[in-house]
Amino acid sequence: MVAAIALSGVTKVYADGTVAVDGVDLEVAEGEFVTLLGPTGCGKSTILRIVAGLETATSGEVWLGGRPVDEAGARDRRVSMVFQDFALYPHLTAGQNIAFPLHTEHVDDATIATQVAEVARLVGVEELLHRKPIQLSGGQRQRVAMARAIVRKPGALLLDEPLSNVDAAVRADLRAEISSITRTLHVGTLYVTHDQTEAMTMADRIAVMRRGRIEQIGSPSQVYSDPQRLFVAAFLGTPRTSLLQAAVYVRTGEEAILDLGEQVISTPWSDPRAGALAAYHTARITVGMRPDALTVVPPSTPGALHGRVQHVEHLGNEAIAVVDVGGVPTAAALSQLELPDAPGLLAETLAEEPAQSHGVDALRGTLARLRPHPHPGPVPATARTRYGFYPVYERDERSPSSLGGTVSARFPLPVPAPRPGDALALAVDLNQVFLFDHQGDRIRLPNR
Repeated sequence: MVAAIALSGVTKVYADGTVAVDGVDLEVAEGEFVTLLGPTGCGKSTILRIVAGLETATSGEVWLGGRPVDEAGARDRRVSMVFQDFALYPHLTAGQNIAFPLHTEHVDDATIATQVAEVARLVGVEELLHRKPIQLSGGQRQRVAMARAIVRKPGALLLDEPLSNVDAAVRADLRAEISSITRTLHVGTLYVTHDQTEAMTMADRIAVMRRGRIEQIGSPSQVYSDPQRLFVAAFLGTPRTSLLQAAVYVRTGEEAILDLGEQVISTPWSDPRAGALAAYHTARITVGMRPDALTVVPPSTPGALHGRVQHVEHLGNEAIAVVDVGGVPTAAALSQLELPDAPGLLAETLAEEPAQSHGVDALRGTLARLRPHPHPGPVPATARTRYGFYPVYERDERSPSSLGGTVSARFPLPVPAPRPGDALALAVDLNQVFLFDHQGDRIRLPNR
């Protein structure tokens, strides 16, 4: 099947050296709805403008309907684009705005009237054709803009954040209408947004972008439930995925420990996940936890994380409690993969430990002396480094954490939600926890 839109190695570098798009490969099939999702400045709109012919790629190829169009002008590409700001002519009525593209193609008046009436009915503005844009609401203007885009029956449809200027109350209706219209027309659609709700509810596939590159592409359920990169896990999820730094410590034949700074997640050696973690012994990794990975349990539950509620968000059908568990939060720069130089093994940070010998056995011996032990009296929450390596199994709940790492727990209502200051114990389901190495790549553990 011929793709409606195909990009091969598309790169855009501006005169000042800014790389806006960096080697993007992407295909949109006929009738498929693909969303480019990412933060402001990641290159989403630049890709759209390159496909439309409004900008020229520095390198790479763009194909539309199976033919290369890099040398073709915007008018010859048979694509239509809907902009963020509606871009309607203020002196023309809604009907005249919709008809405008047909006049440039020398279509007769009778055909124009028929096609305008057809698309106006499709987008629900047939009663508004005599009004000018100033007499329309934001949602009505966007419907008119959609009608103008599809009236010429384009081979591909490009939508650049079309709902960002629409009232929140109207967005849900327009999301459903836009999805329905594009599927009715069976037109390949490329939709740009920074709103994950739009992407998750509208798209057949989502391409998550960062700094000009596609970090991951897949169905909404794939990119949400199986993020391949740290940035994808950090960007998707409501509430946002909690990201904590951890140190991996493995005692072969006994257990694997994820040291979160003040507390640990311990896995017995009989669990196949412990053996998989052995490859990362002494490494620093990032632990990603969504509320689905956490369950409120009694305080005496073995292995539970203990913390205090900092904040509660009431969302009507549920409440989200933000709980300080004393972890080391992942810096924003790291979650966006703006990585510093790799710090190497944890043992290298133990400046106070003179190197008496070398090799794996010596390394294990050094770390064994730092292994967590129950302590009967008050002790510092951490020792030697900000990552802990001397964590306290039972937190001193009388004093607040100095590290500031939090996780989010979900409370379906009408179950009574906790209040700020309440102590909570949370069991962690490792099958729903995401682990990432220092390069931001997913560490995959076998399910138990």
